[in-house]
Amino acid sequence: MKVIRPVCCGMDVHKDIIVATIATTNQDGFAEYQQRQFNSQNYSLYELKTWLKNHNCFDVAMESTGKYWIPIFNVLEDEINVCVAHPKYTKAIKGKKTDKKDSKWIADLFRHDLIKSSFIPPKEIRQLRELSRYRIKLIGMRSSERLRYQNAMTISNIGLASILTDPFDKSAKAIMHEALNSQTLDESNNEPYYKIKYNNIKKRRGHKKAIIAIARMMLVASYHILLTGEVFNPSDLEEIHKPKTSKNKMTTESALAFLQAQGYDVSSISIAV
Repeated sequence: MKVIRPVCCGMDVHKDIIVATIATTNQDGFAEYQQRQFNSQNYSLYELKTWLKNHNCFDVAMESTGKYWIPIFNVLEDEINVCVAHPKYTKAIKGKKTDKKDSKWIADLFRHDLIKSSFIPPKEIRQLRELSRYRIKLIGMRSSERLRYQNAMTISNIGLASILTDPFDKSAKAIMHEALNSQTLDESNNEPYYKIKYNNIKKRRGHKKAIIAIARMMLVASYHILLTGEVFNPSDLEEIHKPKTSKNKMTTESALAFLQAQGYDVSSISIAV
C-alpha cells in the first residue's frame, strides 16, 4: 500500500494516560516505531508536543473518545495537524488488544491515509458553540423554573395567571411581593376578612359568583395599595369582625303584643320587675 505520511503518530487516548506511537517510514518503505506514554496533565501534554516536534512529526491521529481528546487537541492544534476520528474507523482486528498495539495500529492506518477525519471547527467557532449551547441550557432551566413557579401559585390558590396576561410582569411581581411580605390579602383564621365576605356572598349568590366577586375585591384592593401606598383598611373591616346582633330589640310590651297576636292568653303571665 502507498505510504501517504512518511512520519506520523497514532495515539490511544484514555482518561489518565496517552500512549503515542510515531511511525517513521524508511527508504525501503518499512516503518520504524517509537512509543512513549504520557499522562493527561498539562505539563505532560506539552512534553508530548515537544516530543513530536523533536521527531519531525506534525501529523497525529487519535480516536474521539468521550471528552478526553479535547485537551490534547487544544494543546497541539496550533502547530500540529490533528486528525480526530470516529472509533469505527480505527477499530483494530479482533485479538489480544493492548494500548500499545492500538496506538501502533492507528499509526499504521494513518500513514496509509485509511482514517477518515472528523470535522473540527476553528477555536473561535468552538467557543461560540459552547456559549450558544450553554445559553440554550440556561433558557431551558429558566422555562422549567417559570413553570414550577406557576404550579406553586396554582396549588397555593393564587390565580394570577387567570387575571393577568403575563404572571411574570412588573405588576404580577408587585402583587406577589405584597402577598408574601404583608398582611394585605390576609385569609388566615385570625383575620378572615375575605373568608367572611365569601361566605356572605355565597349564601346569596352561590360559590362561583362568590369566588369571582372576592377575586375582583382582592385585585382592586391590590391595585389601590400599590398605587397609593396605603395600608389595607377596608371601611367594613371592623364591622365584619363584630358578632352579628339583632338591630331591633323587642321590649316586654312588644313581646306580649306579639304573643297575643298569635292567639296566646297573656293575662296570666306575671312580669318580674
